[in-house]
Amino acid sequence: IQHSPTSGEAVVSQSESQLQKRLQKVLKEQQASSLYLCAPLIRGRKGHHEPLANWARNHDYTMLRIDGQLTELSKFKKLDRYKEHDIDLIVSELSTSHSQLSTSQSLKEALRLGKGSAFLLSSEGELLSRLSTKRTDLATGEAFPELDPKHFSWNSPRGWCPTCRGYGQLFEWMSQEEESSVDHLDDFDDGETCPDCQGARLNELSRAVRLPLNERRTSNIE
Repeated sequence: IQHSPTSGEAVVSQSESQLQKRLQKVLKEQQASSLYLCAPLIRGRKGHHEPLANWARNHDYTMLRIDGQLTELSKFKKLDRYKEHDIDLIVSELSTSHSQLSTSQSLKEALRLGKGSAFLLSSEGELLSRLSTKRTDLATGEAFPELDPKHFSWNSPRGWCPTCRGYGQLFEWMSQEEESSVDHLDDFDDGETCPDCQGARLNELSRAVRLPLNERRTSNIE
């Protein structure tokens, strides 16, 4: 069961009307001239993804977020087909001047395309808030992305602790801008336990997933 790494509470589902209220709250808090409402389309998938860009262009969308970078569709070029990519669709540009009906329609569209998930970006591309019909922490209002097997692998950037990069320890060679091609296996005994993951090697989102073992034991006893 997925839990919030912030509050420790299990995530729950939310209705579109509840998410609409949260979206309106974020818009008022930001007081920005414009924010981007986005839908996640692709996560960790190899390919040049030109068909997706063509689809978005044909449906009158103007921008994608590719591997964290905002990209105008008019300037899209085929991606490296041998690398994994994350692609998000900029569904709408929102501001406090938009009517509640217009904002509601944009959110509905984003959740449909994102299969229940959406998120809000600043005009500079900074992640401001996630919105999810399936994975929301009621204590904080925070929402979380859908997990996949790579979130539970310390060999993947999706799963590893960003501080120790999945090693569970910190080594001197990690402070270098680029890792050399030298084998560091001989140095593994000299590392210090990672202060963030405490040697667990996974990031906080992955570590917050728990198995309902107590519930199973109780049901077996009964």
